[in-house]
Amino acid sequence: MISPSTCSPDTLIIWDSLPVFIQDQDTANGYTFLSWLEGSGSILQTIDTLCRDDSLGNPGWSIICDVTRCPTQYLPWLAQCVGVRFGPNQVTDAAQRAAIETPYGFARGTLAAMQAAAAPYLSTGFTVSLIERTPDPYSYTVKVPAAGVTGGTWGELAAHFATWSVVVADFATWATVDAQTAAITTALQAANPVGLVQTISFV
Repeated sequence: MISPSTCSPDTLIIWDSLPVFIQDQDTANGYTFLSWLEGSGSILQTIDTLCRDDSLGNPGWSIICDVTRCPTQYLPWLAQCVGVRFGPNQVTDAAQRAAIETPYGFARGTLAAMQAAAAPYLSTGFTVSLIERTPDPYSYTVKVPAAGVTGGTWGELAAHFATWSVVVADFATWATVDAQTAAITTALQAANPVGLVQTISFV
């Protein structure tokens, strides 16, 4: 139950500014009005906590830009600043902070990162190329040489697709089963930084 001792500090400031007789009546009613105030006060408290300078002299808002102090719920926001996307195995606080600090994320979106992501699926001598700023400054196109796409074994397909229904969804006909275009697409998308729009073209 919400009470003056458990509500957000900002909510308590609002409640304390009420006339004493209203506070007494709310107390007698089990803090019904205080609970109502907490609905908006808790939201204000979140912003207030982030934007105020703290007792250690750290300036306001710096908490969400410091990987050692950033609250867990804001780590995905901080991650995008260094081009990091959290994978399915990065669900813990420690794993997410480590991913942000790992230099791998800093290369995300570069030509080298794209070429490395596609390399396992291309024959020797073939590589991808990038066309930057197409159609706008926040977009780019990855050109994959279709002639260099290697065929895949059933074992390789199984490593990329969890169920048969997923394979069927990605490969419309038997003629395309061996073409690992879906695997290349997944790898390239994983190397794409947050904030940029990626278009993949098989040429």
